[in-house]
Amino acid sequence: MERKRTKKKYIVIPAAALALLGIGTGAVLANDKIKLIDDKVVIEAGTKMDLDISKYVDVPKSKLKKLKIDTSKVDTSKVGEYEMTVTYKEQVLTLKVKVTDTLAPVIEKPKKALKAKVGEEVFIEKMALSVKEASDYTLTFEDGKTVTVFDNPGKVKKKVIVTDIYNNTSEIELTFKVADENAPVFEGYGTKDRTVYLENAVDLMDGVFAKDAEDGDLTDKIKVSKVDTSTLGEKEVTYTVEDSTGNVSTLTIKLTIESVLEELDQTMYATTAVSIRSTSSAEGEKLGDLSFAQEVHVTGRDKNTGWYRIEHDGGSAWVSDSYLSDSKPTVRTPSNNQQSASQSKAAADSNAAADCNCDCGSDCDCATDCQADCGNPSIVDCNGDCPCGGVCDCSVCSEEYICSGTACDCGDCWVN
Repeated sequence: MERKRTKKKYIVIPAAALALLGIGTGAVLANDKIKLIDDKVVIEAGTKMDLDISKYVDVPKSKLKKLKIDTSKVDTSKVGEYEMTVTYKEQVLTLKVKVTDTLAPVIEKPKKALKAKVGEEVFIEKMALSVKEASDYTLTFEDGKTVTVFDNPGKVKKKVIVTDIYNNTSEIELTFKVADENAPVFEGYGTKDRTVYLENAVDLMDGVFAKDAEDGDLTDKIKVSKVDTSTLGEKEVTYTVEDSTGNVSTLTIKLTIESVLEELDQTMYATTAVSIRSTSSAEGEKLGDLSFAQEVHVTGRDKNTGWYRIEHDGGSAWVSDSYLSDSKPTVRTPSNNQQSASQSKAAADSNAAADCNCDCGSDCDCATDCQADCGNPSIVDCNGDCPCGGVCDCSVCSEEYICSGTACDCGDCWVN
């Protein structure tokens, strides 16, 4: 049986029809294109370019991530016309960017008054003013000049004008602190290089004063640099003071910090009978006495008072430097003539006592009867005797003094 052949039929659709059906042929379809919202953008010089593509291209949000923007040829710091591009697949759109300068420059006001001096020229370019402006600009004083001179001291206000190259302008009123010709002067013993002791309270302002011809005493205006006074060594201290018109004076001294105690290891001798104390001053508690010519071991010296620290009863004590010596004092024996003189004086003392054998309650005036022999009515003993030996004053005992008599015992020295 013979089979019948069936003819295949083909339908040919034109390309235009395919486009209408939305079937791609390798070309960008009409409904897949992007378009610019505006073909020109104007921005202010000195500002940043906005990179939000949706502001430049009308496109669904679903396609935003597929777009690329290129602003590499745009310089926002300079006035001019530039181009930026937006790319989507094979489509590239060009957008014109115009950079303009329509804003006036802004001068930042200084935090402190500007300084100047009477009679000296002030150049505006040396004032180091901060100006916010993208374009070039010029600064002048209100008279149009770039230099000014102040005739009087004090706080003076003056206008400064700034103008950019596009004739945008603004002004600001600045305060100048105009100084007179007289700067403050430092005075006092503390203004010299000095040495202080670590153990004492270190006062950096001790002995430091400041005076000004117009303002008077400026001591309370002095500023002192930070110095570590808790450690030994040589330090630099800087003092600064400013008067009401802006004159500034500066002083730097060398401060040496030492220990108040000088360590020693030596033998010394008492030059007289003397008390020893618990501290390096006469206000210290009395711990005992040294006798004339007594040997002591000295272990230190207080640089403030000069007193010596000595070994005492397993510990230490203090003795005034006025009563210790490196050399041992000697005790001299009275000569025959001196002994005879002492005996004669003792006899006279005995007679005086006999004449003045009374008490203060009787008619006998002890002071009158004893004055001739004793020579000092203030030492009369109104209970009976007149101690003609004199007042017990151990300070007279020394190497040159010949000790004799019966008045009082000053350690190893008898005092008349």
